[in-house]
Order: sequence, then structure tokens, then C-alpha cells
Amino acid sequence: MAGRRMHPLLIEIREEWLDLDRRVEALDREFVELARDDAVARRLTSIPVLVFSMPPLSPPL
Repeated sequence: MAGRRMHPLLIEIREEWLDLDRRVEALDREFVELARDDAVARRLTSIPVLVFSMPPLSPPL
């Protein structure tokens, strides 16, 4: 019985994950566009230390 319910749950979780991926990509594009038009943001993104010191984004366990 649990096996019959697991498949639809996994499909639903996968769809939600893909939707989140699409939303993050859209926000990333918007951020890049906004940063491209802002001199302060361009300067901040040009500092290598900021890029390498950021922890990777991952879902909570």
C-alpha cells in the first residue's frame, strides 16, 4: 500500500523541485539584469573574495 502512494508523492516532489529551479533561474536573471544597471552592484560582484566566500546553496537536511 505504501508503495502505491510513494510514486505519486515522489512525482509531486519532483514537480515542485523543478518549479523551484525555474523560479530561482528567473530570479537569477532578474538579479543579473539589475546588477548590470547598478554601478555599486557591479563593483561588489567584481570582488573575487565575495564570490569565493559564499557557501553553496543547498536544501536543508
